[in-house]
Amino acid sequence: MNYKMKAAILGAEGFLGSELYNCFNGHYDVYGITRTNYNAKRGEEFDIFINANGNSKRYWANNNILKDFEASTLSVYKTFSDFKIKFYIYISSADVYAKHGDLSKTKEETIINSMNLCPYGFHKYLSELIVKKYANKYLILRSSAMVGESMKKGPIKDVLDGKPLFITLDSKLQFISTSEIAMIITKLVSDNIHNEIFNVGGVGTVSFNYLERILRKKLIVQQEAEKQIYEMDVAKLRMIFPLRKSEEYVQDCLNKLNSEDIRSERMDKSI
Repeated sequence: MNYKMKAAILGAEGFLGSELYNCFNGHYDVYGITRTNYNAKRGEEFDIFINANGNSKRYWANNNILKDFEASTLSVYKTFSDFKIKFYIYISSADVYAKHGDLSKTKEETIINSMNLCPYGFHKYLSELIVKKYANKYLILRSSAMVGESMKKGPIKDVLDGKPLFITLDSKLQFISTSEIAMIITKLVSDNIHNEIFNVGGVGTVSFNYLERILRKKLIVQQEAEKQIYEMDVAKLRMIFPLRKSEEYVQDCLNKLNSEDIRSERMDKSI
């Protein structure tokens, strides 16, 4: 009988965590850790511990610094005393780069000056340092914006829901799907790649002018919207994993969601 590695996913009810749980269930012996069962799981040992937890709301973090520190950094510290972990995988953010729209300034080996980071990025960077200091074996994945079928927030979700965007139409963001992140983790673990940092995102960016064209709908922009550009250098990951274009990840997500809407509409008419 083949041994299945025991894997924990912290934040298993979240957007990324729930996708990882579904993808890994069957491949690993998976345990979802949430606020509800955290204390009950305390003290357990895991071959793989994926931290997909922490705050992901940048605007909220920058206006609630202490609360974000507790949610995104102190919580990482606690995992090292609360669990026995052989291989720690931490999901970080592109915001650890001060110039997150400059490919030459977003390489994994870029020296990060924490003084130039917003509170959200600073707390993610602190968490990375904690993982590097206390984990014997680790991976740090600096993720771009994500898309997936269970999106509950974010600019793509706002577009689909017809809500005003908080970014301008000429903004350019890098995207990747949550299911692709699961595939990347599987690849890295199976190849025994560890003690490394990887930028994780699609190739290139998606502008919201582009979304307006492919969706054939006028997008609404908030009056105080700001231009944002996010694009990390993903050359390191592309050497071992066939990343697709950001546009493709977004288009695939839109196609799946549209198909679901059509199926739901047909079911409603049949009732």
